Amino acid sequence: MSNKALTGMIVAAAFVASFAAEGAATVDFSKEVGTIKRLNGVCGWTRIAGTKYHNFDRLLDELDIPKARFHDAVLDNPGIQLIDVSRVFPLFHLDPDDPRNYDFKATDDLLRKVHDAGVEIEYRLGESIEHQGGRRYNCMIPEDKAKWAEICAHIVRHYNRGWANGYRWNIRDWAVWEEPNTVPELFDPGDVPYDGVVRKEYFPLYEATVRRLKSEFPEIRVCGPQAGISIPKDLTDFVDYCQEHALPIDVFTFGNYERDPDVLFGNVSFCRKYLDAHGFAKTKIQVGEWHWAPMSWKNHGSWASQAEVDAWQAEVTGPQSGAYAAAVLARGQDYPVDEMAYYAVGTSTMHWWSLIGEFGRRYPSWFAMKAFAEVARMRTRVDCPSRFDGNWFALAGREGDRGKILVAALLQDGALKLDLKGGMIPVAVRTFDGCSELSPSDDWQWDSGRLTVPRHHSSSAFWLVDVKRDDGSLDRLPRVFCTIAEAGRFRHLGVYMPHAIRFLQREDLKTLPNGFHTVFRNFCWAEIYDADALPSVYPHEEARPYVEIHADLENGDVEVLFPQPDGKTLRPKGFKSKGKRVLIKVLFQESKRSAA
Repeated sequence: MSNKALTGMIVAAAFVASFAAEGAATVDFSKEVGTIKRLNGVCGWTRIAGTKYHNFDRLLDELDIPKARFHDAVLDNPGIQLIDVSRVFPLFHLDPDDPRNYDFKATDDLLRKVHDAGVEIEYRLGESIEHQGGRRYNCMIPEDKAKWAEICAHIVRHYNRGWANGYRWNIRDWAVWEEPNTVPELFDPGDVPYDGVVRKEYFPLYEATVRRLKSEFPEIRVCGPQAGISIPKDLTDFVDYCQEHALPIDVFTFGNYERDPDVLFGNVSFCRKYLDAHGFAKTKIQVGEWHWAPMSWKNHGSWASQAEVDAWQAEVTGPQSGAYAAAVLARGQDYPVDEMAYYAVGTSTMHWWSLIGEFGRRYPSWFAMKAFAEVARMRTRVDCPSRFDGNWFALAGREGDRGKILVAALLQDGALKLDLKGGMIPVAVRTFDGCSELSPSDDWQWDSGRLTVPRHHSSSAFWLVDVKRDDGSLDRLPRVFCTIAEAGRFRHLGVYMPHAIRFLQREDLKTLPNGFHTVFRNFCWAEIYDADALPSVYPHEEARPYVEIHADLENGDVEVLFPQPDGKTLRPKGFKSKGKRVLIKVLFQESKRSAA
């Protein structure tokens, strides 16, 4: 019998009264439902600026990112000219056929990092956003669209055909511009009216570019329109235009910032239906930008006080942002989305939109991406509801005798409950709740096929549960002898209980010598003793109520003893074995408790 089984009855009783009213999700590992879609693509990569002192490539290695698309790369690499067409080919009046008129150095260095990491590249042919007031410097609409398309063709040739001392990387995806309906910050028409500028200017730009690129590189995929979903008409008009002009749409891309995954994926379903109805059934769908949206975009970046700055940061980078990321990656498995790109990697000036902040700070979304990557490595998806009981989201994968479950609670309180089927049992739980950063937790219970993980902190959290094939180690609960009057009393064992549980899980527990003594936290300690010789050392704060947990290492029995009205503690009576036992003494959180 495993050491985990020793604690089964103790912790199972602890929370049964507290969370009995909450729903549970059923995960059936015997039912395979397909392959897990790797939706954990990103916008950008770790910067090249300042990497002499701050190189965070290792933090991306842990995320198993399948694809990186490049928009706003210059925002994360201040002072470096890269990616954007106007920065690779800075003097538009020059000859596009002359390689001397291109500056590929910085872009080569950035993309080489991605290529060497084995990550697919999507090159955005366009410009980075310009938030400044007044005139724009780079994101103006090209006046000569045919020449702009020719410049783009030379960029493709550099990376796929080796032109201008280039490479043969066979980059597949090339996006035409980004958010042309964000006027004028990303698509500046100058002095002409903004109304209708997408149809008048972007659609012809896409047409000129896709025709030019496909004529020389039929093997590549061209992506468009990368519009924000806030103006759906720009998306449907784009499909209509491409149908009318017989233009291909290899990858239909849009950006979407929401607070409910079902709103985001409702837009995906809308686009899928519209594409299918207009002759683009083979077109892939990509959410090219997504992130937990703030409550309001008002005064974004122009806050009047430090308190407003702090409130915005807490909103955009709090536990809810990580829970949202985990929820989206799980929920997206049930919708017709082919690719997604989280905005953004960011390691410098992207600030709170980042996975990685200044000095390698890992934001909650980084931990969500890491948890998803571990599940995605299982490859085979098993039966598990992607959304249940309100704002709970889940994804489960299996590989052989092992499996993993990602569960997220988005602005949803309560304990996590999972009913496991298919011959699997839990072996470990990791929690992210704003206090624990995907940290191992001993505070979970397994009873009659149900895993319960109590919640102690944020209303937004996510968990990563490791499971294995049932080997019988958790099948039998120990016989329990105790002075318990009600199961709810276990709630008062205090914050030290996880330390006691962890001690009872030690694999070497039976080999520890009599007299072995360890202090967990101040007045929570354990000692190995012989059945005939009870320990005599007790905490110094005798006036504070405590509970004694005795475990029989031979038979796996557990006895829980509460203090009596006279302050004395009962001695264990129910054990049959005369061998080794362990005593764990845990203080109550409350200052006074009545006797059992």
